[in-house]
Amino acid sequence: MADSTQLLKDCFANGSDLPPGVHRFSDTIRIAKCGGHNRGKGAAYALPTNALSAAGNGGANNTILIDDCPATIPGIVIAGHQTYLDGFQLQRGDFRRDPNRIPIPPARDGHVGITYERAAAPGGPHTLGTVSFVGYEVPIKIASECNNIVGLNLDFMHCWNIIRSEHDQNFGLHIVHATVSGYCDTILDYQRGGRFQVDYLYTNSPALVCRMGNLGSGRSRGVISNLNCDENAKGFRLLEVNGPGSIQFIAAGHIPRGAIPAADWVKFNGVWTPGAYYVDVRTDFWSSQKLPGVRLP
Repeated sequence: MADSTQLLKDCFANGSDLPPGVHRFSDTIRIAKCGGHNRGKGAAYALPTNALSAAGNGGANNTILIDDCPATIPGIVIAGHQTYLDGFQLQRGDFRRDPNRIPIPPARDGHVGITYERAAAPGGPHTLGTVSFVGYEVPIKIASECNNIVGLNLDFMHCWNIIRSEHDQNFGLHIVHATVSGYCDTILDYQRGGRFQVDYLYTNSPALVCRMGNLGSGRSRGVISNLNCDENAKGFRLLEVNGPGSIQFIAAGHIPRGAIPAADWVKFNGVWTPGAYYVDVRTDFWSSQKLPGVRLP
């Protein structure tokens, strides 16, 4: 497959439409502009590259970007503001399956699909429209002091740590609709606390839904309005908080019979001084089975 790195860099830099087909790139694509709407022709499935290009599998008519960058550099870096990316599939290398057609776990090499950096000037939020991610350890990384991000229709297939935030407290993430399937460890990994709103999240992975790291001096808040779990998500965990601080976490949705979470589905680590912090965890799940209790620190 030919290297389309320069073609894709030009498209993203100019805010032009992304061409249909399967395109490989081998160097970081950096987006530093203000505004602009990069739109592809749509995503396909988690398939090997040669299968994507076959008739009827979506590669010819949709926009598939194959990320062959070294693991030490991200696939795409966004350093501008008010960017709008839409209508493509971002895939880490060649997705592989074993002889029984079972997906092979993606590499844990630390590679990042899209990194959001601090913009040179303040501006409005970034937007991810309909975008699929396949085979990444970290599909989306949010660096410190990045502008807010809105995700409209995101699909993550076989990605270990879905969204990793290194922002300190004042970052706002709003996801309207997201699906997580296949191999996964953690969906929302907030290493320094922060705030987010997820309207709808579907998962069939027995993953940790949200990890809050060092909460610092600020107040962290997470809301998941509608979490729907497949029965393959049996043993999932909802929330892990590592270190004392003030936090509010609210989650609701549907947990079907057979998808009962782990006994420690809400867990607080570290030393917590009673009464020193504001801690509020609320769950409202419809389920035909008894769910584990929630013990606050």
